[in-house]
Amino acid sequence: MTTDAAPTGGPLAKILTPSRASGLRTSATTLASSLLAVLIALTISAALLALTGKNPIDAYSTIIQTGASANKLLEMMRRATPLIFSAVAVAVGFKMNIFNIGVQGQYLFAALIAAEAGSHLGLPLPIHIAVIMIVAVVAGAAWASIAAYLKVSKNVHEVISTIMLNYVALSVIQWLFENFFRDDRDGGLNVKTTLLPDSARMPDIVDGRLNGMFIVALIVVAIFWLVVYKSTFGFKLRASGFNATAASTAGISARKMTVIALLISGGVSGFVALERHLRTVPTRRRPSSDSPVLPLRCLVETTRLASSSRHCSSASSTQRLPSCNSHSCRTPSSRSFRRSSCSRWSS
Repeated sequence: MTTDAAPTGGPLAKILTPSRASGLRTSATTLASSLLAVLIALTISAALLALTGKNPIDAYSTIIQTGASANKLLEMMRRATPLIFSAVAVAVGFKMNIFNIGVQGQYLFAALIAAEAGSHLGLPLPIHIAVIMIVAVVAGAAWASIAAYLKVSKNVHEVISTIMLNYVALSVIQWLFENFFRDDRDGGLNVKTTLLPDSARMPDIVDGRLNGMFIVALIVVAIFWLVVYKSTFGFKLRASGFNATAASTAGISARKMTVIALLISGGVSGFVALERHLRTVPTRRRPSSDSPVLPLRCLVETTRLASSSRHCSSASSTQRLPSCNSHSCRTPSSRSFRRSSCSRWSS
């Protein structure tokens, strides 16, 4: 009598020797569950619309017609660009079972460093943009390295450290602006980094509506998939994240992979603000040398979650600045990292 060999390995074996059929089943399950969630949400929304006397079919028809227009599709792609970078940054950590909640602080710090560094370079257009991207990646990774050090040396959970570092980043940025970017010739109200030159502008895919950072975002997603699922490094990353003890028996250092994962996550975070930084500014919106600039308080207070009802305070009793929800605050008039950036980076 013969018996079938007992299946060897456990959940980790599925990672070490993945089955294509298993992957297809997982993808199908994920897709089905996502579609089901959307269907349930639409059903609940339709019921609420019907209860209020509105026709759900008319409402959904308007949504579809509006969303299918070219202008709205371009707007969705533009707004999706920083979100794609953010998602990839977080996903890198997830594969290592690390929760990087500090993308906000990492991209803000990278945005300031990249904007100021790029403004002092005189390079041809493609090289200039590439250098700014590299600076942003390095700056984001540098800020994430703080959490990586605390994780591997002091065993500080990354959720705690990265959340706290978000607020530290905001304070550091505010200190840098207060001490190094204030122009006292305008009464101290003109506080901004130097404007980026024309060679630092990312070419538009659609003039004035969508720039090349959307293509860069898609490339980053493709690289993420190839590295995580088709490379030795990705295998080590996923194995360490699933079971660090089992992975260590194969010679995979969980501490090393933790540091690398957080550095990569922080580096990708550096791309988040570049869509706004490198955006082409129409001539009619170029700021003059004496254009008003709002203080960084807008940016700091908005990103601190508790600022939904706050406004920019006046600089003095005689000079009042526009409120945070004014047009001049919502619509940036330059490609520099302005302290007037009340609006979200993805807006």
